Amino acid sequence: MIAIIGASGMLGQALCREAQRTGVSYLAVDRKLVDLERFERLRKIIDEIDVKLIYNCAANINITQCELDPSATEVINCWLPKFLSEYCDVRGCKLVHISSDHFYDSGGRQAHKETESMTLFNNYARQKYEAELLIMAHSASSLILRTSILGYRADGTSLVDWILRQLKQNAVIHGFHDAYTSAFDVATLSNFLLEKKITRLSGVYNICASEVYSKKELIDKIIEKLGLGILSKSVSAKGLKPTRALSCGLNCEKIIAATSIDLPSLSDVIENLNVREEYEKI
Repeated sequence: MIAIIGASGMLGQALCREAQRTGVSYLAVDRKLVDLERFERLRKIIDEIDVKLIYNCAANINITQCELDPSATEVINCWLPKFLSEYCDVRGCKLVHISSDHFYDSGGRQAHKETESMTLFNNYARQKYEAELLIMAHSASSLILRTSILGYRADGTSLVDWILRQLKQNAVIHGFHDAYTSAFDVATLSNFLLEKKITRLSGVYNICASEVYSKKELIDKIIEKLGLGILSKSVSAKGLKPTRALSCGLNCEKIIAATSIDLPSLSDVIENLNVREEYEKI
């Protein structure tokens, strides 16, 4: 049985759906079940099941909030992963922790390997990296996946939700031409997360789309898929506050070599997001 921590988030929900679809028994752990900051209560809940894998999908990704109140956000971003790694070490189960791609800034469109030097511009990046160090210090068998995902949230606050809403309203839409990512769709990641060839790994691995692209290129690709015949306006992400990394592409050669998985291109990601169907719902 698996436990999914942060089951109400975009990835957590997708992972629950994938587990249900594939017949994997799971425990969905979110704030409706337990306050994720109450570690001892969380321990008792997980103790009630025969857990083999714990997926930590919980994170506070609000960069501004991490800057304004780091002592509050580090509870979920740092101390929860530490607790889960310690728990897995004692219990003999495995932790799969979802990390970030906010660790790099040089190279523009460059795809960064796991071993490259980092630039931690803000508290969010520092907290996510500290979580990696805490996990590896307590459980060498843990798997840390650096990634970035695209999808939809129930409250309509995801990047793709915003893009489709702007297009539906015929609003001028601005895209960052100098902010690079290799984010891929949450459905593909949730599918990979349940594969044994992934979960048998330990250590730090990148997993994302097969190409690096700018936020503007993402928007224009969605516009093309919808057949709208317009272009986004090009703007720079430099000067955004809080300061953040702009070269977030990831090199996935390590995980491909270990598992032979096929990672999606940007066109595949757009297809998997079903943007036309979601656009028509607005």
